[in-house]
Amino acid sequence: MKFLGVDLGAKRTGLAIGLSENRTAAPLRTLESASTEWLASEIAKIAASEGIDEVVLGDPLLKSGERGAASARARSFARELEHHLGPKPVRLIDERLSTRLAERLIKEYGGDRDSLAAAAILQGYLDSNF
Repeated sequence: MKFLGVDLGAKRTGLAIGLSENRTAAPLRTLESASTEWLASEIAKIAASEGIDEVVLGDPLLKSGERGAASARARSFARELEHHLGPKPVRLIDERLSTRLAERLIKEYGGDRDSLAAAAILQGYLDSNF
């Protein structure tokens, strides 16, 4: 299966791609976060062109594990994205550690923080499910 990881941000949204066969996620690109409608439409176009089977969206839970405003925004966006993707599922997963991991990767290798955070989200999903 082919996956698209999404790190939803207020200004930028990072994307990553991964395969269940080799359980590896890699940064893909970053989109400027315009309107929710536009962003969901662009992600759906990318998913179609890349042959994505499933989208993995980070859920920014609070440190306590509870849901806050950012988590509510992610859940709302997941519904919008599902509308644009059709039958492809959108999975919400805890992203609390992805930003820290992305920052360490940037220091070590360089690169784009947002797409690296998306790769960290997707890698966590692949590691725990395949």
